[in-house]
Amino acid sequence: MMMNPQRETTSPTILHSDVIADRRSVFQGHVAPVTCLDDVRQVLKDLKKNKKILNAKHNTFAFRIEGPGGVVENYDDDGEAHAGSKILDLMFKMNARNVVVVVTRWFGGIQIGADRFRHYLAATQQALALSNKLTCAGAVTEGKKSNKNKKCRKKK
Repeated sequence: MMMNPQRETTSPTILHSDVIADRRSVFQGHVAPVTCLDDVRQVLKDLKKNKKILNAKHNTFAFRIEGPGGVVENYDDDGEAHAGSKILDLMFKMNARNVVVVVTRWFGGIQIGADRFRHYLAATQQALALSNKLTCAGAVTEGKKSNKNKKCRKKK
């Protein structure tokens, strides 16, 4: 995978979406530009420096990085079954590249069933809309479908 041992360890800029609340659960999206796996790890590390985010029930994430060999993508459900794959699927449909999206869920004690996926996707959409403000030249979000990289999809 793409790692750059020569690279300086500067933290990518992280933007945060508005919160979405439903039956005492709260969801928030976070987005940052990434060009390699080290960036993804750094974003996760930086987010977890915030005790509220660290103590959340789930920090589900997905990333897509465009490189010379195609698009490398992956996700982590962080215990919320199928949430990471839904985030990645939306990123694919929106043709988002060179970004990581993390959706944090603070569980409110009430099961909300499949509605949680609607909130994960809404937080992802908000975060990707914010990604247009990122100054990283490599961060791209085009609100269109593309099957160009379908064969390159790699899931965990």
